Amino acid sequence: MAYENLTAGKNAVTFKSFGVDLAGDLYLPEGFDPSRKYKAIVGASPFPQVKDQIPAAYGSEMAARGFIFLGFDYLGMGDSPALPGEFKKSRYMFRLIENTWDAVSYVGTLSFVEGIYGLGVCQGGSIIASAAVTDHRIKKIAMVSGMMAADQFQWGDKDVVNQQIDAANSSMQKMYETGEPDYVNTIGLDDGQSK
Repeated sequence: MAYENLTAGKNAVTFKSFGVDLAGDLYLPEGFDPSRKYKAIVGASPFPQVKDQIPAAYGSEMAARGFIFLGFDYLGMGDSPALPGEFKKSRYMFRLIENTWDAVSYVGTLSFVEGIYGLGVCQGGSIIASAAVTDHRIKKIAMVSGMMAADQFQWGDKDVVNQQIDAANSSMQKMYETGEPDYVNTIGLDDGQSK
């Protein structure tokens, strides 16, 4: 990936989610050097999930503290398109979480990033917490006025769940970078049993 166009401060970027380009702002610290390694933060904003609201304030502040920060417009909001023929369906929580996972995947392609963290504000707190429960690429999260709903993963065998999550994280990164999905028979049926 070419980084010659990236400079300290705010940089307009795009990344794929649900097959469309989501619009983002990538904030880089003063003296940014693509040969160095930085910790990165993916920002999940309050409704209406636009990069020009809370991420604009936190992005420049986190960059001033030496972090890479990605704020972005979620599916169907701000400069990011909705899926063809949709508007309100883009607001489904699972799609907001998937957008966040794709933001993490995008940041994971940046060679100058050595760790990914999450910051969620208001509804973004719920989004980043839900994304982090099943995405171990997000090392730590912080929430401002956030809330966390109970999740089925809290009640299962922790070791088994973590193995499933790690496998899903690797698969998401592979799919994002190559476009090749991993197919998994989740319930163990063969063709004879499923007919």
